[in-house]
Amino acid sequence: MEIKKIRTEAEYARALMRMEQLMFNVLPFSPEGEELEKLSKMVEQYENENFLYVDDGANPNRMNGENTTLTHLKKKPRP
Repeated sequence: MEIKKIRTEAEYARALMRMEQLMFNVLPFSPEGEELEKLSKMVEQYENENFLYVDDGANPNRMNGENTTLTHLKKKPRP
């Protein structure tokens, strides 16, 4: 799988699905492991560019922004 910068929501969704496929069936340092690592970095970059991390108090056990999940992401408004 060729991995490029994630530019659209559709590409983001495909990357998340592929990561889920790989997550529990991959060996470290295997080609699939390398793919998973690259995908996770690209997803993180896309999320940082397109989402705001919101502390809505939904997870009272979370401290100092740790363990922020996708439920705590809010789409950034378009300029």
